Amino acid sequence: MARIFCPRTELCIPAERLRIWSPEDPHLYSIDLALIDAAGQIVDQAETYAGMRSICIDGPAVKINGRKVFQRLVLDQGFYPMES
Repeated sequence: MARIFCPRTELCIPAERLRIWSPEDPHLYSIDLALIDAAGQIVDQAETYAGMRSICIDGPAVKINGRKVFQRLVLDQGFYPMES
């Protein structure tokens, strides 16, 4: 029977280093993750990035960090016939 592991960690950012992502300041944090076994050997690792922000829908409005944002979007209705 296979074991299912759910590793979890909490990444804390000190208040003086917290930088909220916004369209005006799209700051991203670089994150290096490593899964280390009981012997201290790296089993797996990954590099990624993340931004600190909240997104919600309030009626017709999209909000980022509690502020309404205007979205200028393009509707692409292209027609691409299948090749025979």
